[in-house]
Amino acid sequence: MKYGDLIQFDPVETVAQLKDANDKNKAANFVSTYVISNQMADNLRNVVFENLQFETPRDSKGLMIVGNYGTGKSHLMAVISSITEDSSFIDLLTNDRVKESASKIAGKFKVIRTEIGTSTMYLRDIIFRELKENLEEMGIYFNYPSMNQVVNNKGILEEMMSLFNEKYPDQGLLMVVDELLDYLRHRNEKEIILDINFLREIGEFCKSSRFRFIAGVQETLFENPRFEFVSDSLRRVKDRFVELRIVREDIEYVTANRLLKKNSKQKALIREHLQKFTKFYSTLNENLDNFVELFPIHPAFITMFEKVKFVEKREVLQTISKVMRKVLDKEMPEDEPGIISFDSYWDFIKSNAANRAVPEIRETEDKSDELMVKVESNIKRPYLKNAKRIVKALSVHRLSTSDINTKLGLTVTELRDNLCIFDVNAEMGGDPLDDLHTYVETILREIIKIVSGQYVSYIKENGQYYLDLNKTIDFDAQIEKKAEVLDKGTLNRYYYDILAKLMECSDKTYVPGFKIWEYELRWYEKNTTRPGYLFFGQPNERSTAQPPRDFYIYFLPIYKIHDFKDEGRDDEVFFSLKTISEEFEKDLLNYAAAMELAKTAGMYKSSYEDKARSFQRTLTRWLNEHFLDSFEVTYQKRKKDLREALKEGSFIHKSDNFKETVDYIASMLFNNYFDDTAIGYPKFPIRITSQNRIQNIENTLKAIALGNFTKQAKDILSAFNLLDESGNLNTSKSPYIKFIRSKLQEKGVNEVLNTNELIETTKGGVEYFGPYRLEPEWVVVLLAAMVYMGEIEVSLGAGETIDASNVEKFAKIPLEQLLNFKNIKRPKGLPILELKHLFTILGINAGQVEALKNDKKPPVQNMLSKAQEKVERMAKFQYEISQGITFWSTALFDEKTLEALKKKAKALNEFFDSLQKYHTVGKLKNFKYSDEELSKIEKDLKEVYSVEELLDFIKDLNQKVGYLERAKEYVPLESDLHDKFDEAKTETLDKLKNLKKLTHQIKVEIHEKLDSLKKEYIKIYKELHRKARLNAHQDERKQKLRNDIRLKALNSLAMIKILPNAELNKFTEKLANLKTCYSLIDGDLERSPICESCGFKPTSEKIQEGDMDIALEYLDEELDKLFNNWTNILLDNLRDPVVEENMGLLHKEHRELIEEFLSEGELTKELINNPEFTKVVAEALSGLEKVEITTEQLVQKLFGDHSPLTPQEMKERFEKFVQDLLKGKDSSRIRIVLEKGGK
Repeated sequence: MKYGDLIQFDPVETVAQLKDANDKNKAANFVSTYVISNQMADNLRNVVFENLQFETPRDSKGLMIVGNYGTGKSHLMAVISSITEDSSFIDLLTNDRVKESASKIAGKFKVIRTEIGTSTMYLRDIIFRELKENLEEMGIYFNYPSMNQVVNNKGILEEMMSLFNEKYPDQGLLMVVDELLDYLRHRNEKEIILDINFLREIGEFCKSSRFRFIAGVQETLFENPRFEFVSDSLRRVKDRFVELRIVREDIEYVTANRLLKKNSKQKALIREHLQKFTKFYSTLNENLDNFVELFPIHPAFITMFEKVKFVEKREVLQTISKVMRKVLDKEMPEDEPGIISFDSYWDFIKSNAANRAVPEIRETEDKSDELMVKVESNIKRPYLKNAKRIVKALSVHRLSTSDINTKLGLTVTELRDNLCIFDVNAEMGGDPLDDLHTYVETILREIIKIVSGQYVSYIKENGQYYLDLNKTIDFDAQIEKKAEVLDKGTLNRYYYDILAKLMECSDKTYVPGFKIWEYELRWYEKNTTRPGYLFFGQPNERSTAQPPRDFYIYFLPIYKIHDFKDEGRDDEVFFSLKTISEEFEKDLLNYAAAMELAKTAGMYKSSYEDKARSFQRTLTRWLNEHFLDSFEVTYQKRKKDLREALKEGSFIHKSDNFKETVDYIASMLFNNYFDDTAIGYPKFPIRITSQNRIQNIENTLKAIALGNFTKQAKDILSAFNLLDESGNLNTSKSPYIKFIRSKLQEKGVNEVLNTNELIETTKGGVEYFGPYRLEPEWVVVLLAAMVYMGEIEVSLGAGETIDASNVEKFAKIPLEQLLNFKNIKRPKGLPILELKHLFTILGINAGQVEALKNDKKPPVQNMLSKAQEKVERMAKFQYEISQGITFWSTALFDEKTLEALKKKAKALNEFFDSLQKYHTVGKLKNFKYSDEELSKIEKDLKEVYSVEELLDFIKDLNQKVGYLERAKEYVPLESDLHDKFDEAKTETLDKLKNLKKLTHQIKVEIHEKLDSLKKEYIKIYKELHRKARLNAHQDERKQKLRNDIRLKALNSLAMIKILPNAELNKFTEKLANLKTCYSLIDGDLERSPICESCGFKPTSEKIQEGDMDIALEYLDEELDKLFNNWTNILLDNLRDPVVEENMGLLHKEHRELIEEFLSEGELTKELINNPEFTKVVAEALSGLEKVEITTEQLVQKLFGDHSPLTPQEMKERFEKFVQDLLKGKDSSRIRIVLEKGGK
């Protein structure tokens, strides 16, 4: 099958010229051939038409159409201007939504079109000259003064439009200007400022008049780096213009729906072809629809086309048209995808000699040619085709970066997927995706090997390959020479660089000139961190770091230069290399040498840095792999192998990461020391670090303030023992709260506890809370809990105080301000216990009850508001359960349970409604509900909430269940899916009825179960659909059978009476009953349980066993048998003596036809195609009479009475049956034919 058979090719071979739209016939062609994507339709309706129309007042602006050469920019402007000029063109538009919206601007304008060429005139003068000349042709005469005679140009435009409105009172004037950017590119700073300011005046004038302005530019004007020197002026212009960009999606739409348009059958054939290769590419399957639409062009072709920087007038649509012209008559390969990608664009770049005038293209082309010659001459033949594609792809990509020396390229995956590289021998029995990846990677390595590392570079960090235009110097020799003269101090310094990378150190050290960093070490026992220092070197080589922290981790130098004394301190640990390999030492020398050379290498600095990074990666890898065997650790003068130190750790350590292993060993060694210096430090359920401590504190404060305790907040509060068994805030058992209480109890009545009495400062200036060495930020959490419970008030200074009535302030005031609190004090009788219980039920901070003692109104208002919310919620709940709770056509509650639930909901509604009478503090003193009654209310409320959750969950499930109920109707009765549907229904209903056990996990399981059933149904349906419907290829086989010359012959011969027509009718019926559908995709079955294209219902159709190919094969054989049978019947009868008598009565030429048939002994093509043949045979056999019998008649005559027969009796009955058939007939001319019911 040729490429041309799979598309309806409609090329774009010329670039539209805007002024051609002045010709009405060309304008009509522009409108009728413009393909409009959905996104472009939205832009035309909501941006273009809205800014052009003048019937509804709005802030109209000028329009900028942004699109590169060949993307349809001029075509689009021609379409817009043609519609505004002539309303009859609306009917030619190809998009109905655009047609509808275009009526507001259609035929409403006189249009002036112009293209700006090479000119030194000011933009103002160009525009005014074009306006003057074109308006004169309309019979409107106006003059414009020179630039040095006007203050602004709006007055001139107003005068012009006044004259225009006199002649055309109901119309607007539209000016369309193309190639504006080309003109502006060549203007100097002074000229362009004047030009841009004139553009601003035009944009402003559009707002207050019926004048409209559209300009076409190749790139965006407003964020263009070429015009950065006039960015201020451009910003003012931007406010008065709207940009409409022709984006990649628009180009893809035009490509798919004009250049490469396909009908449904062509799409199906392409889809079937590409599906053979989806397993080889990571993007093909998920984007299959897009690949089908654009076939044979790869979507990456257009993406890369947009990125190419240095090629002027790229003309994407014209280029694709040229590419397609070359392949239309070529056969599409069956054993590879046959997709054309951006590597083919390299040939077009090279074919244009003008491109070599661009230095970047010339340099890239020269290097690419050199590389291609070496590849063609040296690479293995099986790799040649794809190696050339890779070189071309890298060459195109080289031109896609703003600097052709940028170290940016394509990964193996990108080359595999974006070029659809394929080789039938690439599949090696493993994962096809990986096999093809290995194949592409092998080709790249072969290329690099052939050119000895020149031309193509590889970036190990991201796996990218790129065309390197600067690979000419032998950097390795220079590095080896430099390595010979390096001293031990320099090597130590670069060893520390490797360690810094492994230990994830920042470039900025804590003390300038020293390899020392502030360091945070995980304290495994408490799931938090401690602050300290990390130092590369010996203790006697470091400065005194201030303030003192909790620990020091040292990495000793690889080459010892000075001695030092280990004092055995409990806050110091030393890591040192005890053994290194020759390779490591050599790589360290090379790394240090490369880094030293990079400092003075000038233009080759980046090359030496690349080499250094390569050595750095090798060194890093060696240290990672040999860390446990090559290092030892010393703590309190005791040396240990790292493996021994790991075994002594009290926590499981599974990581092979260098830093994490160092941290683990150091933490285990420091554990007792940390315990001794921070007695009673809390153990956190989640890991707390200096990076997330503030966030966790702020989230916990927000939870306390708003009474919404998230899991994160509960984790923090539980660490401080601030939650009771029910998960409610409780301060009675927290040792940290007890510590604060003890400090507060030392104070007299009305005395306060100041900040410095809670938070102490060490000699080094580090602040901690209590003996726990807690970070001071945690104190705010403890104080917030006490305020919430009404135990204290916190003074922030400046008269601002936080108590239980305004505890929400903890969520609003910045933590830094809270941390600087001034002091705390005790707060200054109401049924306190009952009201706290009530507030808890209502979801209000129970601590607010304490504020009621001071006659404060906010807590009362909060109570009334929350109570009203509950009233409304209960009313809604009562309505929802009024008709019962059903799911999957089944009631979830029996009548008794439902009535009990309704009574509880009614009682709760009445209770919350009754709270409205307690609208003052005084009335709350008469609150009548006991704590026991409130507990009952709380219990009932929780039950209602659980049913509410059930109702929400049911609503969530209904769509899935509705799908499955419909799907079940179409599942064949013999399928075990019926049982699975019933089991799922029973299981789901059982789970829903057991509210107490309906956890989040159970809900997830229910969703997963129903989703699994849906997937299984889709799988079964697709298989049944495959058995019941012909795909595109099979449909072609069916059509071939329908047009088969054998069937043609049988249909022609059917007029001959002696032939058994029932067999032919039966065959024709079988063939007709083979239905075709190749439009079913997974997405359709996600929405509907049956195919939306053919409506296939498995339970309504008889589905054959086996594949449709077998059915077609069977019909082919059946046709052959039928054809041969009829041929033999004709031959036998034509040779009958009775018929031979008739032959003499035939015309000579007719007799010759029959003689030819008898001589050949078969129905030849010439006889079949001769319309006289059938007539002649029928005439020859006309003396024969056909007598039809059925098997039923035969059985009835021979065995009608079911009595046993002797052979003689059977013979007599049969002879009588035949005699009865022949009665009154000439037996020599009778032909008995078994018809319907025959076997």
